[in-house]
Amino acid sequence: MAEGTGRFWWSQVAGPATLVRESVRVLVARGSVLLSLPPEVPFEDDFDAQMRLELTTFADTRELVVERMGATGADVVASVLERADEAARNRYRPAREPFCDYARRKGILRGRVLWVEPADEPALDAWLAFADAWRPTEPGEGLVLVAFRGALPEAHAGREGLVAYDRQVGPRSLALFCAVLMDDPAHADLSERCRLYASSLVARLSLDRPDVARSLADDVVATLVDPGRALHALERPGARTADDEIATRVWQAQVESLFGILEQERLEFVERHEEELGRILARGGVTGRFGRGFETPMDLELGDLVWLATSAPKGMRVRGASAQELAHLRLLRDCRNLIAHHKPCPPSKVSRLLELRGQGGRRG
Repeated sequence: MAEGTGRFWWSQVAGPATLVRESVRVLVARGSVLLSLPPEVPFEDDFDAQMRLELTTFADTRELVVERMGATGADVVASVLERADEAARNRYRPAREPFCDYARRKGILRGRVLWVEPADEPALDAWLAFADAWRPTEPGEGLVLVAFRGALPEAHAGREGLVAYDRQVGPRSLALFCAVLMDDPAHADLSERCRLYASSLVARLSLDRPDVARSLADDVVATLVDPGRALHALERPGARTADDEIATRVWQAQVESLFGILEQERLEFVERHEEELGRILARGGVTGRFGRGFETPMDLELGDLVWLATSAPKGMRVRGASAQELAHLRLLRDCRNLIAHHKPCPPSKVSRLLELRGQGGRRG
């Protein structure tokens, strides 16, 4: 990838890029914005850099200074006055004029974005009251960005000027990001189908964390061989994902990517032996589940094909399949049955399936 993965996540992937651009659009239009973020923002440095780039580009000033300041209390006036010179700090009299008017007149925030991250709900309420009152009348008077990490209090969920991470960044963003990660030249030795499965697996395992996805993709072979171990190695102590949850995520990835492979391989087997299978069906006597018959060889499922190739009575058995084909056909049936019954295929079976496809050419 030409640019770093973090920068790519924030600048090129639709959801994250929209979050950044929408935050800046609302900020410039209103003079303030409430940005709702998860407790930990993935690729924090790249997020800051992309926000700075967008602000510099669209806030109509090249002297922009982004000041990120936390807040543990509600003394907003004192916090803002800290950015003023000594004379301005000492001359403010609350009884004479509203603080926002005084701050604008003294140019305290001129050329600045005041980026605050309140640590608790009372501080959030105080900063939002200031942000709502701050209405720049001229370009460059200053902008106020209030970023709150964690669950946003319900009272602010529908407020004007809110841009929320979880409304912009979702599973589709991560799926695209993982597909790009697996398309990296570092994985060129993997077959296309292996990269497809790995992309889905990494996205499902990492859930909503692109930084975790990047780590899983960096050592993709270890992720494919033992998904649970690969994920646990990246988790903090005490935050271990339950094994049954990992199994569910692996199964979801297999439904997304392996089912299509299994179906294509079934069709390829039928095409290679279609003439012989057609003659067998024409003789009659071959039925599937619930006694149903088959009109064409393409109607035969994997279980039916395995039976016809290995256990059918004399005169009904497929004779043209090689031992290698039969072994692979059983593998396809076993994988399909596991996935269809809500159980993930073990990595050993998945590896056999993907490695055989990666060798090129047809069996038989």
